[in-house]
Amino acid sequence: MFKKYAYLSGLLKPTMEIIPQVFLDKINSDKHLTKAVLDIDSKIEEIIKTQSPVFFPQYTDHGISHFIDTLKMALHLIDLEEIEKSKGQTPVINYLPGLDIAVLTCAILFHDIGMHIHFKGFKQLINGFFDDVRVAFFDEFTWKQEWENFMIEAKRFSGRERINIFGDEQVIISDIDFTKNTVDSDIQKNLIGEFIRRHHGRLAHEIALKGFPVQDDQIIVFAADLKIEYKDIIGLISRSHSMQVRDAMEYIPNKFPADPHFPYSIEVPFLMCVLRISDYFQFDSSRTNAFIIKLKSFTSPFSLVEHQTHLATEYFKTDDKDPETLFVHLKPKDGLMYNKLIILFDDIQQELDTSFALTGEMYGRNKEHFKLRYRRIKTSLKHKIEINRFPFVVGKHRFEADTDLFKLLVGPLYGYDPSYGVREMLQNAIDACVELNHKKTDYEPFVEIKIQQIGDDYKFIICDNGKGMNVGEIKNYFLKAGSSFRNSMEWKIDYETESNTPAIRRTGKFGIGVLASFLIGDSIEVVTRWYNEPFGYKFKADLTNEYIEIEKAVVSEIGTKIDITINKETFDKLTIETDNLTKWYVLDFPKVTYHVNSDEVNNKTKISLKYEKQFLEDTVRVDFKNFDDVIWKYTDVKETGFIAINGITVPGEYFYPTPRKFSNNYERGTTVYDEIDNFPFVSILDRNNLIDLELSRNAIRGHFPFIKELVESCKLDFLYKLIFFNPPIEADIMDFTKYTRTYDNEFKLSLKTKQFNSDSILVSNNGYFLDNSFYNSLNKNLNHYKFFVTSKPSKRIKIPNNSTASLAELYGTNSERNILRGSYGSYIAISKPEIYLNHFEASAIAKATRDSITLIEKNEEFVIFEKGNNKSNKENNIEELKKLFKSSKATAVQVSNKSLHQENLISKLLKENLNEPKLIPFDYQEKLKFVKTVSAQLQKHIVEKRGININ
Repeated sequence: MFKKYAYLSGLLKPTMEIIPQVFLDKINSDKHLTKAVLDIDSKIEEIIKTQSPVFFPQYTDHGISHFIDTLKMALHLIDLEEIEKSKGQTPVINYLPGLDIAVLTCAILFHDIGMHIHFKGFKQLINGFFDDVRVAFFDEFTWKQEWENFMIEAKRFSGRERINIFGDEQVIISDIDFTKNTVDSDIQKNLIGEFIRRHHGRLAHEIALKGFPVQDDQIIVFAADLKIEYKDIIGLISRSHSMQVRDAMEYIPNKFPADPHFPYSIEVPFLMCVLRISDYFQFDSSRTNAFIIKLKSFTSPFSLVEHQTHLATEYFKTDDKDPETLFVHLKPKDGLMYNKLIILFDDIQQELDTSFALTGEMYGRNKEHFKLRYRRIKTSLKHKIEINRFPFVVGKHRFEADTDLFKLLVGPLYGYDPSYGVREMLQNAIDACVELNHKKTDYEPFVEIKIQQIGDDYKFIICDNGKGMNVGEIKNYFLKAGSSFRNSMEWKIDYETESNTPAIRRTGKFGIGVLASFLIGDSIEVVTRWYNEPFGYKFKADLTNEYIEIEKAVVSEIGTKIDITINKETFDKLTIETDNLTKWYVLDFPKVTYHVNSDEVNNKTKISLKYEKQFLEDTVRVDFKNFDDVIWKYTDVKETGFIAINGITVPGEYFYPTPRKFSNNYERGTTVYDEIDNFPFVSILDRNNLIDLELSRNAIRGHFPFIKELVESCKLDFLYKLIFFNPPIEADIMDFTKYTRTYDNEFKLSLKTKQFNSDSILVSNNGYFLDNSFYNSLNKNLNHYKFFVTSKPSKRIKIPNNSTASLAELYGTNSERNILRGSYGSYIAISKPEIYLNHFEASAIAKATRDSITLIEKNEEFVIFEKGNNKSNKENNIEELKKLFKSSKATAVQVSNKSLHQENLISKLLKENLNEPKLIPFDYQEKLKFVKTVSAQLQKHIVEKRGININ
């Protein structure tokens, strides 16, 4: 595979002159060393020519020219021009022996060779073939472990990261099959490329030690006869260009304790500095008076194209007055590139400063000649004359917000309501507890909110024993509005699974918690201790602070405490109506307690949380993919139609999404939202943040992903309640004391559900049924009796045969109209004479009503009359009425032809699931038999969701 060496003048020389002749002249002083260097040079040349960087398809700057230019720049940094030599100056290269030049040359040849690895060679790394040369001092993990950690992060890349690496924000990152010999796509190539980019310094070190990975167990070994210690030093210098030079230097006393700075008399610190500066600057092979300006380490394929296009110098020269200063003339094409160049050259100057500081420490007394050619770098970027020539305005221009704007944004967003500040701070505290619970066993999380009046002062205090905050989280997330720690890569690595799924639930989302705290008061005092640190931090802040001082503090307990000074208006708002405190969190884990002064305030709603499932009496579970748990319940009116997500309530109604709710064009009957009359309270455990919330968190955007399943569950549960309803019936005796009085003073049986507004029950002596047109065939031959009394009866009333019955209460003239008008179109009634006469004589009775009354029979005991066109058998009805009147000792009784309300939605639901109209039995065992006749979906709901054993 590799070319033969050519012998010239008795010395080995490469077939292509990658290495500068000046370096070769120094190296040739040792034939054994020359053979090793040229072996490395020849093989690397062949690798570069035959193995293009497949994982960096857009990166064109790492061919042969890259190595030539970097070596050329290294020589430039340690050599002098002839005119300088003529003045008696001695170049640094004269002080470096052949071994040092050989080490530097090989380090440069190895430093980016990892870019040329192919997939079969990469598999060798992942499969552990290089684990025997892992440098444990630097590398905690094997290549396989590093790759696994990288994939965990990669699957959580942000949209910006995906664009930079793959050029597509929506790219899907999947696992790579290492049983294959090729990768499946450019996406996977770029993924491996990003991994190599991050670890190419380590890869250079290991290749120097062991060889270049090719496939299976095959490697290309370099300079087999070269001492392994020399290879280790070469690899270390190659590695050092991708890390802090001082960190790299710490390896030498660990590996070579006999000479902790200059092992084998090799000037390792100086050579490290030469390589890293040479890697920044490279001579342009096509122009002798220009540099190629390179980033500190090669970046992603897509972002590098931009730099290759723009980061080129016009020319460079040594400053006439200061020979240690390099002047570089640049012409950025736009303002964006101008700012990038400013940052880049600041970095280069920092590297020069670091290099000179390091060489000064190492060589200042005895070897002060070991210094780089340049100490300072200047550019045309800051010259006023050049700046005026640019076709753009220089500087960083972006939107910036005054702190007063925060007040203008937060107040209107939450309606200036301090209770929303309570919610936002509560969310942060709960999340901190859930996060620590994920890491610790035998841990009992708690959150406590206290509101206190101390003399004329008022305080709001919230404390938790959660994970606390380190200084990075305080600076980068807590104090930065809109920057959510729970959207950060740090959080994802700690709390997400390999499948890119959060391992825990979150309540906070938008990173505005600290701003919302200023709805409560004007200043906050924070004391916090991160669970992984022995000390804590404390600071005070308000929206007018120009600088916030964060102090280290002795904090005994892990967690966070926030103390806010509040005014009396806020104190009253949060204490007179304690619901403003307790309404937000409905789960019992973590435990949340509330205190006003010394009194504890109870939270009304508590949903038990066990094994990531919710438990609350009389709830129904909806199974839906990607949600941990969804339960619903019809509660009191205030909570009906609202939701809780991960325990935090969202007060806005969800059942008519915002875009439709107030639409003038909306027509009922066209969507799933019209299939039930009222919607339940829903509690959701949503680790994946699938529910899209408005910024204020007061409503959702769009629809529930499970809205159809929810509606279907509500409909089926209505039928469950209908079937397992227990009317107050014993045999054929109705216990009216257990009935519910309605708005029209009629005592009726109700399911007491809210799915549908019509849930009245009609009871016969053989069973019961819903007051609905579906049951017309059952009801058409039944007489409906309504019993009238002056007050709610304490006695029980017998249900007549072949009938349904209910009760109406009489008190005053208006209520007595029920006898004359009734709730139905026609009836025959019997009453005591005074009731009848009172009605007839009452001025409140309309003339049309009086004219429609026909007297049938009158005596001292009762009056029988009819209204409307009663088509039933009059004689049979009258005789039955007389018996009822006497046996029940009622004030009045009426019989009517009932005209049932036509309810299409309920009728359709009954028809689909009950198949045919049948009386529902009173007896529980008979109910179980009844269930076996209903639809399969209703049976499944009753068995699985309500836990009824029907066998």
